[in-house]
Amino acid sequence: MSRTTVTSAGTTQVAQSTYTLRGQLELEYAAVNVGDTSGVVARHQYNAAGQEVSLAEYFAPGTIRSYLVGNPKMGEQDLVEVDISGWMSHQTLTTYQDGRVLQVSELGRTGQAWFKGTPDPALTALSTVFYSTASGGSGYNTAGMLVTYRYQNLTSGYTHTYTTTYLKRDTYLEQSVTGVSTDSNYKTTTTTSTYDQMGRRVKIVQTTPIKNQSPLTQTRSFSFDASGGF
Repeated sequence: MSRTTVTSAGTTQVAQSTYTLRGQLELEYAAVNVGDTSGVVARHQYNAAGQEVSLAEYFAPGTIRSYLVGNPKMGEQDLVEVDISGWMSHQTLTTYQDGRVLQVSELGRTGQAWFKGTPDPALTALSTVFYSTASGGSGYNTAGMLVTYRYQNLTSGYTHTYTTTYLKRDTYLEQSVTGVSTDSNYKTTTTTSTYDQMGRRVKIVQTTPIKNQSPLTQTRSFSFDASGGF
């Protein structure tokens, strides 16, 4: 499949994509001028159930990074350019259990000089989201609703834990979400939602406890007209 666009400079570019036999997006190619050689910028992989397990992203053709070498005090510096076209830039890995997301890992590039060493060096683990409790229990309730997950920042070393409660009506409505962090720079915050008889969200209250002070509270209210418009 091809998509043609015209840039602000009037240049016609073409971006191509390929799909699996199931009709799922598989390869995405960089948009290039008509007649130029393109390169893969994204690769999607799926499990037997058709769920995406990997999204790998790559630097587009013509991507250059540069750095200086030599002794600046002696006036002996040279600019070294590295063509990182086609090197992997980012990857998202997803695992499942019984059809539900169990873990999502993000890998990428960190620092200012990662491209100086071995060509296309391995990615660095950036973060992981666990859809489970700290003790390894399921993050979903018996109805299959997500009730807790943990975001772990691997570069800074902190973990955010989110817990959700639901109000059971004809369907499950999100009643509250509480976020707790191991990083003291983040304050525990609870967001509580109120619904009308039709299941429409009419109020959101965000509460953050402050030590030796009254809690910080923010409230948003919503109303609807007779026809149900917001």
